Amino acid sequence: MVCLAQSRRAFPGPSPTYARRFWCRPWAFAFFPCGTGLCGGETASAKKAPAPIFILGHWRSGTTHLYNVLSKSDRFGYVSPFATALPWDFLLLGRALAPLLTKKLPEHRYIDKVQVNADSPQEDEIALANMTPLSFYHGLYFPKQFDHYFQRGVFFDHTNATDIAQWQRDLRYLYDKLALAQPGRRLLIKNPVYTARPAMLRTLWPDAKFIHIHRNPVKVFLSMRNFYTALFAQFALQDWSHVDIDRVVLETYARMMSNLRAETKDLTKNQFVELSFDNFQSDPMAQIERIYDHLDLPDLDADRPVFEGYLESVRDYRKNSFTASDEVKEKVATHWGEFIRHWGYEDQI
Repeated sequence: MVCLAQSRRAFPGPSPTYARRFWCRPWAFAFFPCGTGLCGGETASAKKAPAPIFILGHWRSGTTHLYNVLSKSDRFGYVSPFATALPWDFLLLGRALAPLLTKKLPEHRYIDKVQVNADSPQEDEIALANMTPLSFYHGLYFPKQFDHYFQRGVFFDHTNATDIAQWQRDLRYLYDKLALAQPGRRLLIKNPVYTARPAMLRTLWPDAKFIHIHRNPVKVFLSMRNFYTALFAQFALQDWSHVDIDRVVLETYARMMSNLRAETKDLTKNQFVELSFDNFQSDPMAQIERIYDHLDLPDLDADRPVFEGYLESVRDYRKNSFTASDEVKEKVATHWGEFIRHWGYEDQI
């Protein structure tokens, strides 16, 4: 509702603030004894869960494929479509509404042909956009102020300590509920936005582990053009023709990768592992072995069959294909040369 008001659009219905106040009222417990699903003892149990493993990487770098593979292990918990749609209520209403929500799921993602079903792992970003005004999705919904919402949602620009503290509380609350819904599982979280803020995640979870996947920057750039075009077409409630997509992509990638390198350089081998999408695509099990080895994750032999089974099931998947002009290659090389050299993509530009 904050974003609706700032965008000067009037939509009927209660605001998130009103909803939050409702759940804090005594009468809410007459309907749902544990409010939105976390009772005292359950909260304590959720807080004992191990620190999450975060999959980092700029959008369109292979984070989803890696997430989909690793989430097949029953040792990992993840964000379900129901948690994404109903982050406050998925422990209660999510269960009751599961059949209806399943019918409403899209066949595949809007930006590519990756299938979506009731157990598909999701990013937590849309869930957070439903919980807090700090999300880049608000820029997609209201592109009249795209830069403002985007910079707030990705880099926490134009925010204050109170804004960030509330976002952190909401994030912890969401993760506690995810842990409660999937007891005994370590949360595996994929969100490209977090590539810009590993230091903050480390303050919240000092024992967190990180997997970074990178991809040929030219392919990332071309795919990001399609990413924004598709998402604006699907989500924008205002005209978005003024948004300079190339500028947004070029500036965001450079700032995000700079943050990533600066904020992970002191991590130990068992906290941070990095791989390329090309290597993961050509020999996924070898890269999964690297991940398990670096991060000291147990029982790969037990997980191997489910990984191999899933990989076989998507063997015929075809990615979107885009052709890079000389102009695009020069633009990417000019703006992202530091990262092209760092990850050894000089011969692919």
